Amino acid sequence: MSDRNAIASGLDALVVEFQRLQPQAAQQPVVNELLRTGTRDVQQIEHTLDGLLDVCGYGPVLEMYRRLCRHYWDVSARRFATCRPAPHFSVTFFAGGGHSDQ
Repeated sequence: MSDRNAIASGLDALVVEFQRLQPQAAQQPVVNELLRTGTRDVQQIEHTLDGLLDVCGYGPVLEMYRRLCRHYWDVSARRFATCRPAPHFSVTFFAGGGHSDQ
């Protein structure tokens, strides 16, 4: 077996294992509990979002991530509304316009 085939075979095995483990990493009970209780603990929400981001390629996890993001927005809307871009970024950067060196 060539090195290239061995690498491809090893990667295939990793992908299969990752896909098998994704449902276990979903954290659905945690997300459901955060949403059910309406927690306002920003640190706990951020920690859970960070963990979900690792497996967002799995459809059900992506949906949980979206639901928790919506809740996070509701909890932190004031925080987001008062954010101002760093002086070295233009407003167009945040709208997808790229970096501006002012």
